[in-house]
Amino acid sequence: DMDDPDAGSSETVRKRAWLDEHYITIVRCHDVWDAIPDIGMPYAWGEYLGLGAPRESEHYYNVYDIEPQPASTFAARIASRTSELEISVDDVVRAWIDGEKSADSGYPLIIVNHCVSE
Repeated sequence: DMDDPDAGSSETVRKRAWLDEHYITIVRCHDVWDAIPDIGMPYAWGEYLGLGAPRESEHYYNVYDIEPQPASTFAARIASRTSELEISVDDVVRAWIDGEKSADSGYPLIIVNHCVSE
């Protein structure tokens, strides 16, 4: 299987045989949940940030109506709402230097796998 570099590994062969033996099919739809209204991350974040209902949605993107305000005011609002969070996902924190910056600043950092975070 060209899409699976581990397709020929002994672990993969054993797992595939066990799944076949038990007539189990695995369907992976990692990002599909994000497109589902009220469940996906774009909706969850919008709700958490207090943005109200999206005016428009397309796949993984939402558009929200907010009061006209300077970008710095809106950024401060978002920063205030997320200031209690010190969790990042591994598709953002990719190198050892981010951990070092965290240690140097004394600000704790928890790194969560992207799939787990969703």
